[in-house]
Amino acid sequence: MQRRVGRFAPAFLLLLLAEKDGYGSQLLERLSDWIPHHRMDSAIVYRTLASLEREGLIQARVDASSPGPVRKVYRISKQGRRALNGYRESIHQCAENLQLWLTRMEGDSSPGIPSPPHDAEASDR
Repeated sequence: MQRRVGRFAPAFLLLLLAEKDGYGSQLLERLSDWIPHHRMDSAIVYRTLASLEREGLIQARVDASSPGPVRKVYRISKQGRRALNGYRESIHQCAENLQLWLTRMEGDSSPGIPSPPHDAEASDR
């Protein structure tokens, strides 16, 4: 099964930036700490940051003060905060739909659909 990766990447990154400014690899690390099953890699994060910057939802400044490579530090803009509120509604609707799907899939209302295995060994038999 092919999974769509990064569908809500803008929402996740905007929320992280609303909490605290950050640079790309730092945001990816914060994302990994926050959401253990995310599937975003550095390419998705940096592409999304570039897109958010083009759209005016975030702003970037160059930070050459730290040792090591020059980094772009991102911060959310006023327009980005408005977009973040729009994502809230969209994610609420998505969560409701997913909950309805889970309820139906795991309930008695879906005859003929096998129950998920209780352990990994059971699924291999």
